[in-house]
Amino acid sequence: MKTNQNAGTMTGNDLRYLDTRPYLDRTVVPVLMQGLTLIAKERPPNPIEALAQFLLQHAENSES
Repeated sequence: MKTNQNAGTMTGNDLRYLDTRPYLDRTVVPVLMQGLTLIAKERPPNPIEALAQFLLQHAENSES
């Protein structure tokens, strides 16, 4: 299923039918890039842990 809708207007079922790249581009890549940008700017001593914290925080914010 190919669509021009953005992830905000697609349901979970719609997202399920996207090819891998469009699915990731709509759901994961935007927040992942924000986290990676933050890591690149702040250069924390443990970047993996910092990225994990960022992603967990984002997941909590998106659920509420």
